[in-house]
Amino acid sequence: MSTSHYVFVSYSHRDAKWVNSTLLPRLEAWGLRVIIDHKNFLPGLPFASTVQDLLRSSRRVVFVCTKDFIKSEWCRKEIEAVRAEDPASLIRKAVPIILARGSVPDLLVDTMWCNLSRNRYDQNEWRNLCQSLQGVWIDDYEEVQALIRSAIQAEFQAYKSLPLIEYNNLKKYFSDESKAYKRIKNILIRHSDKGWIISNPNNPSEVKLLDILVNQTSSKEYRVDTTEYWYLRWYSTLENKYRLIYNEKNNQRYVVKKDGNAFTIEANIYPKPLRRIWRFMEYNLRKYSGFL
Repeated sequence: MSTSHYVFVSYSHRDAKWVNSTLLPRLEAWGLRVIIDHKNFLPGLPFASTVQDLLRSSRRVVFVCTKDFIKSEWCRKEIEAVRAEDPASLIRKAVPIILARGSVPDLLVDTMWCNLSRNRYDQNEWRNLCQSLQGVWIDDYEEVQALIRSAIQAEFQAYKSLPLIEYNNLKKYFSDESKAYKRIKNILIRHSDKGWIISNPNNPSEVKLLDILVNQTSSKEYRVDTTEYWYLRWYSTLENKYRLIYNEKNNQRYVVKKDGNAFTIEANIYPKPLRRIWRFMEYNLRKYSGFL
């Protein structure tokens, strides 16, 4: 099969963890065919000539630039091979990703790069990378991302509205027949009954969406993987004191269905919270340290 539609990934093996856990899933989610040594090189073939052939025939070459990458003589040879083919960057074959400050190879200083050195979750940079590699940004991906961001904020605002229970805003994003919607609804009812709120003065509760990755699984369904940070400090209006701290960073998965031009969350899968004993230990530690 021709490799002219492939993206070749050049990286230092010291950066393999990030490449495998973050970069590859995104490239594959964008529908790109990726060539990378540990997945695509057949046993028995001469390594150097195989790499040269793949570099020459691939449509784009992504260079994962770090300080370890700069130190690698082999990585430098891969840059030289690509620049020899496209010295003026007219066909935009070399696509650098900068993961650390001071890691721009001298052979790529005149090439625009995806700069993740300040924030590896920078969605604008990821969007630009997708456009550079694909030629387009999939419109639905933006809408699905916006849906998830809004749904997370709607859930947080529903908790902030307690002891009043508000469902209407949630229904804009969640199917009211889904387990995801019913889970939030049950939490709202349970906490309202107990008089727990996060809207008391100086309550530091917050939610942050740290990362989001959209993968289209069918013409009408998307899988969205997120990394989220939730800090909910529940205050009891009946006891006039804090009762529970939910403080977790976790990976979650959403299933989004498309009906016409509308998107709806059908499922939200996430790990079980830390055991309650650990949350009470944290609460007591803060209490006796004078933070509560």
